[in-house]
Formats: sequence, C-alpha cells, structure tokens
Amino acid sequence: MTILKELPLGAAGVQYVVHNLDQHAGLAPAMLAVLPSGGTTFAPLPEGVSLPRATEFRTGGLLHWKDTSTWLGQRVTTLADAAPSAVFVVQDAWGISPGDRVADKITEEHFFNGIATHFFVRKAEINPSSIAGTFCAGSSFLVIGAFAPIDVAASAIPADHVVGNPFVDNLARHVEEIYISAYDGEGIVVWQRP
Repeated sequence: MTILKELPLGAAGVQYVVHNLDQHAGLAPAMLAVLPSGGTTFAPLPEGVSLPRATEFRTGGLLHWKDTSTWLGQRVTTLADAAPSAVFVVQDAWGISPGDRVADKITEEHFFNGIATHFFVRKAEINPSSIAGTFCAGSSFLVIGAFAPIDVAASAIPADHVVGNPFVDNLARHVEEIYISAYDGEGIVVWQRP
C-alpha cells in the first residue's frame, strides 16, 4: 500500500470543487453555500507529486483507487469517532432517480432529492469498509461525497425516500468535508471547512 500525503491545492482545488458541485442537483449545489466560509483543499497523493501535476484533476496515473479508498475510509472513520453524531453521504451524480423502475431495488441507505440519488452511512455503521463501499455504490463516474457531524434519523427519511430541500440544506450547512472524485477516478480532491 502506498502512503498518501495531503498535498494542498489552493485556488485550483477550490475551483475544481466549485465546478463539480455547480453541475448537479441535490446536495451538491446546496453545499456551495458552505464554500464562502473559506476552507482549504487538498488531495491525498503519493509523496513527490508536484503541485502542477496534482492540479491536472482529470488525468490519472498518479495512484490506485485502493490506496485512495483506504485513506478515505480511515479519514471518515476518524472524523466520525471524534463526533457525537455523524453521517457520510455520497451523491450519485448521474445515477438512479426516484421514478426509475429500479429505484425500489436499492439496498443501501439512501434518499432522493430532485433527480439526485444520495447514499449514506450513519455513525454506528461508519468504518473503513462501509465508507469505501458507499463511495463506490453509485453508477456515476463523478462521485461527490461529504462528511457532516449530524445525525440523520430514520424518521427523517420518508417511505418513498424523497426528501425536500430543507432536509438537504440542513445537511449541507453541517458539512465539514467534501470529497470529489478526480484523477480519472483513481483519487479525490478534498475540501475542508476551516
């Protein structure tokens, strides 16, 4: 396994995060509201990767997804362990929508907002394996994830799994980190609240 280091990405990382959040419905655009509060961006990458190469977000060949998923699983588990409540959410940018015939076949915890599918893991189930599996649960090449130190009560998700904007806006207000797939699906860019 390759040890990954957090390489600060500066303005280029923020621009990548904003661009990807701005392209989709659901939680993604709601999270744009937290970005003006500042924050930093970085990418967990192998030691020795230069900043110019690290900002080539659409080009792969830097690392293996297994190393990224191990890093992400450990990261989110550590954050969840330190918080009284926690949820990890992954938005499947181009995945199943509520009206699709297969929508009722989803086995993972999920909710819909607009046409966007969101998979989530509550604090009690957060561990490195569940985080890596949830990040890959969708069918989209672009994956948008987030960690928030709040609880998503079972009663907050209706039987049809369709939630309104107030639910999504509340979740977005509490987001501490955002994870966006990058490097040809082999890595991620992370935005972190200050």
